[in-house]
Amino acid sequence: MLPITTASYVDLKLNLSPRLNTALSLSYFSAVLFLLIVPPVFLPLSYLFAEALLFEWQRSYHYYLAQQGPLRLYSDGNIRWYDQAGKVIAVKLVTRWLVVLSITHHRNQWLIIGYDGCDAAQYRQLKMMIHLGLLKPDSGHNKP
Repeated sequence: MLPITTASYVDLKLNLSPRLNTALSLSYFSAVLFLLIVPPVFLPLSYLFAEALLFEWQRSYHYYLAQQGPLRLYSDGNIRWYDQAGKVIAVKLVTRWLVVLSITHHRNQWLIIGYDGCDAAQYRQLKMMIHLGLLKPDSGHNKP
């Protein structure tokens, strides 16, 4: 029987996930189109809400763009992102296509990792680390 070794960290190079970017954009733009297909009496109000949605889409797009770059997640819940230390507070969502982590870091509170936004082997290693319970979030911090 061969011994099994596990690393105490995962190195990720986060890139823009085309599928996540497309889903985000389509959801906002379909909501804007839905608002613009209203009776003419409500058009001024619809334009106001549509403009607010477009600004919100732009804000969330820039937030997501800022999540690119090198990331190292340690099994004790520490992270190194852009050579700055942080902590994983909680693992919010783990699916086949997406991992969402709640973190404390000066850049963000949420870290969204799409499977097509990093190397496939790195993404599998991250999911395995979470699945096996090797990634231990900081339990002493107040969860958002």
